Amino acid sequence: MNNQPRQAASYTAVSGFVMLLYGAYLLNSGFSAVASASPIYSLAVEVFKWTLLAGGLLLLLAAAICLAGHRNGLLLDAVVSGMSGIILVICAGIWMTKGKGFDIQDAVILIFGVILIREAAASWRSFGATVAAVTPPPAPAAPVPPHPASIHPDALPIGQEPPEGYLAALSKEKQEPPSASYE
Repeated sequence: MNNQPRQAASYTAVSGFVMLLYGAYLLNSGFSAVASASPIYSLAVEVFKWTLLAGGLLLLLAAAICLAGHRNGLLLDAVVSGMSGIILVICAGIWMTKGKGFDIQDAVILIFGVILIREAAASWRSFGATVAAVTPPPAPAAPVPPHPASIHPDALPIGQEPPEGYLAALSKEKQEPPSASYE
């Protein structure tokens, strides 16, 4: 069995745990956009909170599947990390452009989003490598035996008509007649 899913499990579990922990904190603390914020800013806040919770749970699930040694965990990790990373980068971009400006939280979320996107690319490459390792090569085709008419006996001259008494010459040969089967 390929060991790549088990190697990726710890990174996936850490990302999932951090996302889930931070998402639960934001949800329980009542984190929301200020009333004067634009609708797109408020939407970005809500999408961010639920991305942290759902993405964290799915990444922990992907880590458990990877820890079991199944390569499908790498595929789940690639999809969830990629989508979560893209959403976090978009949310950070919205907050920087529609909010009060650039602050440290926006930078951290932007960096974490980029890290998740890179993790998705690494998991996708690992998934592709495990597919290649799991897929057996095709079996070689059985050799085709020669047609009996293509066997050229030693007594027959090459490129000439058979001489008179050809069958008599064949009967006088000391070797066995040619065979079309492989032995």
